[in-house]
Amino acid sequence: MKKIILVPFHKINPEKIILDETGRLGLSSFEKCLWLVPSVRRIRKIQKALADTIEKESFVPPGLFTIDTFAKELFLSFDNRILIDNVSRLLILHRLLNRIKDKLSPLMPAGNPYFFSGILKSVARWIKNLKDYIIPSIGLEGAITLLGSKASQYQIPEDVWQKCLRVIDVFKEYEQLLNEKGLLDEEDLILNLPSLIQKAAKPELVIIDGFYNLTNAEKRAFEAIIQYSKNCLAICFGSEAGKESSPSSKSFIEFLKKNGFEQALFTEKKRKIKREIIEYSSPEGEVEGIATGIKTLCLKEKVDPSDIAVTFPSLSKYELTIKRVFKKYGIDFFINTPVSFLNTPSVMPAIKCLKAIDDDFPRRLFASVLRSPYFKKIPYEIKFSAENISIKAGIIKGCDEWISSLETLKKEILRKEKDGEESIDPQPEKLIERTINFLNDFFSIAKRLKEENGHTFEEYKDIMEELFEFLEWSSLESSGEVFQEEEKEIREFKNLLEGFVIAEEIIGREKIDFSSFLKLLQILLNAKSFLPERKEAGVEILNISDAGNISPSVLFFGGLIEGEYPQKPAKDLILPERLKKELSLLTIDEFLELERFDFEKLLDLPKKQIILSYPSSEADKLYLPSSFLMDIIQEPPRKVLDFSYEILKEEVYSYEEFLRIRGLVEGKIFQGANVSGELNFQGPLLDLILTRYGNNAVFFPTELEVYARCPHLFYLQKILKLEEVSEPTEEWDPGTWGKAVHRVLYRFFKKGFYLKNSLREFKEGIANAISEVSKEELFNPFMQEMLLSYLDSVSEFLFEQEREFRINGYCPLEMEKMLKGELEKGTMVAGRIDRLDSNGKDLRIIDYKTGKSPALKEIKEGTHLQMPLYHLLAKKNFPGFSVEEAGILNLKEKEWKEYFKKNKEHFEGAKGKATEHVANIREGKFPRNPPEEDDICDWYFSKCAFFALGACEGGKNRR
Repeated sequence: MKKIILVPFHKINPEKIILDETGRLGLSSFEKCLWLVPSVRRIRKIQKALADTIEKESFVPPGLFTIDTFAKELFLSFDNRILIDNVSRLLILHRLLNRIKDKLSPLMPAGNPYFFSGILKSVARWIKNLKDYIIPSIGLEGAITLLGSKASQYQIPEDVWQKCLRVIDVFKEYEQLLNEKGLLDEEDLILNLPSLIQKAAKPELVIIDGFYNLTNAEKRAFEAIIQYSKNCLAICFGSEAGKESSPSSKSFIEFLKKNGFEQALFTEKKRKIKREIIEYSSPEGEVEGIATGIKTLCLKEKVDPSDIAVTFPSLSKYELTIKRVFKKYGIDFFINTPVSFLNTPSVMPAIKCLKAIDDDFPRRLFASVLRSPYFKKIPYEIKFSAENISIKAGIIKGCDEWISSLETLKKEILRKEKDGEESIDPQPEKLIERTINFLNDFFSIAKRLKEENGHTFEEYKDIMEELFEFLEWSSLESSGEVFQEEEKEIREFKNLLEGFVIAEEIIGREKIDFSSFLKLLQILLNAKSFLPERKEAGVEILNISDAGNISPSVLFFGGLIEGEYPQKPAKDLILPERLKKELSLLTIDEFLELERFDFEKLLDLPKKQIILSYPSSEADKLYLPSSFLMDIIQEPPRKVLDFSYEILKEEVYSYEEFLRIRGLVEGKIFQGANVSGELNFQGPLLDLILTRYGNNAVFFPTELEVYARCPHLFYLQKILKLEEVSEPTEEWDPGTWGKAVHRVLYRFFKKGFYLKNSLREFKEGIANAISEVSKEELFNPFMQEMLLSYLDSVSEFLFEQEREFRINGYCPLEMEKMLKGELEKGTMVAGRIDRLDSNGKDLRIIDYKTGKSPALKEIKEGTHLQMPLYHLLAKKNFPGFSVEEAGILNLKEKEWKEYFKKNKEHFEGAKGKATEHVANIREGKFPRNPPEEDDICDWYFSKCAFFALGACEGGKNRR
C-alpha cells in the first residue's frame, strides 16, 4: 500500500489520521514503523501529540527521524568510515581556498579582511548545491560539460566561468582528500543513504510526513526508502482539503505518484478563521499592540496563553522589544529560537578574554574580563576592584603598562602612608601587590598566543586549554537547569578546539597568526547553534521558519513589511542566476514561490484567529506592507496609533504633553494659543502636580527661586521638563566649573588647614587637591591646568580670608552637608550647604560662588531664598548652636559677603515667601505675565530662552 493523504494546513498534527491508517493495516503498535519528518522541532511535537492521543499506559514509539538523522543512523550502523562535521569541513575548505587565494580575486574585493566569512560561506553553499542538486542528476563531469556549453550559449564572462571551475577544483581536491583518509562529510550522508538502506531491517510502514520541497539528493534517498518498504503513507499539506496551492507541493505529489503512490483525499468542512490586518505606527507600537491583544484574549475571551503564538519574519529585530514589553504587561512567554554558541553567557567571557589578548589588553575590555564570575581563579577582591584600580593607575593598554602602572600606584600609596598623608587611592598596597602577582602569572601564558610566528591549530588549543585551566573557567555553581546548559556551552567550545586539531590532522599543519585564528574561532562558534531547554509555558514566540510546525488557536503574525518579507535569498558570489535553472538549482522565482507557500500555510494554520500586522514607519524611515499581505487585503487595514508614553517619550516634551496630545486625538478641545493671566490646573494635571509636589515632596531652594522669579518658567522647566539646549563650547559651562571648584575646596579643607601654614603650603595643598579631583573626575590635562591657574589666582585671597575665618576659634565642622527640615507642616525643604564653621557654640554658613552674588534687594523681595533657607535648615539640624552668620564667599569678586546680621527680618520674610510659593505650586498657579508694577519683564527679555523661542508670551503685550 502506497497512499497520499492531502490534509489542510491546520491539521499540522494529523496523528488521528495516521492512527486510523495503521489500524487499517492491522498494525497494533509503532514498533516497526519509520516516521520521517522535515525538522527536529516537528519530532518533539509528534512525540507530545502521540503521548496525549494514545491512551495506553505504555506503547512502543515509532522510529522518528528527519531524513538527515535517519541517514546518519544508517551510517553509524553500517559504515566504517569516520564522519567529519561542519567545523572540520569549513576549516579544510578554508585551508584549500587559502592555497589558491591569489586566483580567487574575482570573488573577493582587494584588501577585504573578511575573506573567510564571505567567500568561504559562498563556496561551502555552492559545494552543497553540487551535492544536493547537480551530482545526483547529471554527475560532476556532466555539470562541468553543461557549464561549458551554457557559458558559451549565454555569453557568460570568462572570469565568472573560471570562478565556477576553480570552486569545482577545490571540491574535487576536498573529495579526494576525504577518500584518501577514509572519511565522510556529514553533507554526504543523504547521498550515501541508498547504498545502506538494504542493510537495515525492512519497516512495516514508512510515514513521510510534511515534506513538499525536495532536493535531487533527497529524491534519490526517498526513492530507495519507498522501494525497500512494504507500506508507505505520505502526508501532504494544502491550503484547504483536496487542494494543493503551491507548485512545490504539486511537484512533490507528482514525485510520489511516479513512485507508485495513489492519492486519497482527506475531506473536511472548510473552517472559518477570523482574520484581521492592523497597521501600527512603529515596531515598538506593534509589539505594544500585540501585547494588548494577548491580554485581551486571555482576560476577556479566556484563551489559554499556551494556545497563542507570535511570529515575525525578522524575530531578531523584535526580540529585545518583545522581552521588555511582554514583561511590562505581565505576559508569560518563551522564545523558542536557536542560540548561537558565540552569544551564550558562559562563552562570551572566554571570547572577551581572547579579544583582550589580541588587542594587547585595553583597560576597559580587560578589566571586564577580570570581573567575570565564570573565571573562578580570579580572587574576589581583584574582581571587585579591577575597574577602580586600573582607572586610578592611568592604564591605557599593554601588559607591560598594566604591571608598571600598578607598581607606580603601589609606590605612591606607600609614600603617602609613610608621610602620614591620606592615600590617593582607597585600595591597600597589599591588594595591588596580589593583583600584580596574578597578572604576571596570567600574562606569562597569554603572551604565548601572540608570538610573532604564530602557531598551529593544535598549539593554539594546548595554550588556550592551559590559559582557561589557569583561570578555572567553568559554569556558575548551581543545580539549576540553566547552569547545566552553561556546562554544555563550555564543553562545546572545547569540542570546537578539538575540531581544529582534527581538521589539521586531515589537511596538514600550518602556522597561522592569532588574529586570524581568533576570527576563525568566532565565525565557527557563531555558525554553531543549539535549541536551549526551556520551560515551555505561556505564549510561544518563534521564527517564521518554525511556525509551520505548530497549530495554535490564535497566531499573531507581525513585521510584514516589504524588504523583510518575502525574505531575500543570500547573494550567490559564484554562480549567475541564469545558469541555476539549467543546473536544476533553486532560483529566485522558486525561492519566492516557496515563501508564498509558507505564507499561505500560516494563514490557515491557527484554529480560530490570525492577526497580521506591520509597522508603517520607524523614526524617519517609511515602510510598505509586504506584497504577500497586499495580495490578501480586501479592505483598508485597521490603523492603530501609538499612544504609549514609553513609545512617544522621545517625541514629546513631557508626560503632560503626551496627555494633551492623547486628549486631542480623543476629540477633546484644547486652547492652542498662549493666553495671558494665570493658568489654573484642574483634573489629571493637578493630580500630577500634587503627586510630584504634594505633602511628601521635598523642595530645594533653587526650585523655589525659579518660581519666585517667574511662576510660568517654573511650569515650563519643572512641570513640562523643557530644557534649553546650549551650544557646545570650548569652555566649561558654569555649572560644571562651579562643581569642579567646589570639589577641590572640599578636598583641600577636608585634609585640614592650620594658621601656621604658609601661603606656599596653602598653594601646594590646593594643587594636590586639584590633582586628586582631576583623577576622580577624569579631567584632561587642559582642564586640570585651567583649574590650577584659576585657583592659583585666588589663593592669596582665600588664604587671608581663611585666617580671618579662624579668629575666635572657628574651624570647619561640616562640608558638603545635605540638610533637610520642615518649612511648615507638610512641607519639607532640603539643601547641600558647602561649609559650616563652628567655634563650639555658634555656627557660620559659608556658600562658595564662582559667579555673581545675589543683591540684598533679592532677599528683601523673596527672589533669593537660598541663604534664608540654609539658615533655617542649620537651626533645625543643629539645635545646640546659634547660627549668627550666613554669607557667600565669592571667588570671582574675591569678597566675603555676610547677609544675615543686617537682614534678620528679611530672612524671616523670605521663609514666608517660600511657604507662599509652595502653596501656589500645589494649587497649580503659574501666571504668565510679569508683576503689574513692572513695565517690562527683565527676566524674560534678558535671560529666558522660552520667551525667545515663543514658548511664552510673558511681558510681550506690555512692552
